[in-house]
Amino acid sequence: MENDLLDLINQLLINKRYTAMGNENLAWSQRYLYTDNYLKNLLHLAGEMP
Repeated sequence: MENDLLDLINQLLINKRYTAMGNENLAWSQRYLYTDNYLKNLLHLAGEMP
């Protein structure tokens, strides 16, 4: 069991795709979920902002 966990952790560290995906998720959340951007997007959709 312990070796299985270590193998999985090593696979995550070796495969940089997970790091890239995490960075993309962070960028998306900053763009759409952070409070100020979320409100700006709502206002834009409502036609209140250019």
